Amino acid sequence: MADVLIPAFPQNCLAKTYFAKATVGTIRLNFLKLGARITLSVRRI
Repeated sequence: MADVLIPAFPQNCLAKTYFAKATVGTIRLNFLKLGARITLSVRRI
């Protein structure tokens, strides 16, 4: 199932963004960085 979902995710969900032609590794890294920023900002509240 993941073999179908992972390649389809950038094509369908991220079609009009910078990530449309990005590799899965690039998308994963950027989501990880975003999660770190959110965690950091939540701890300040």
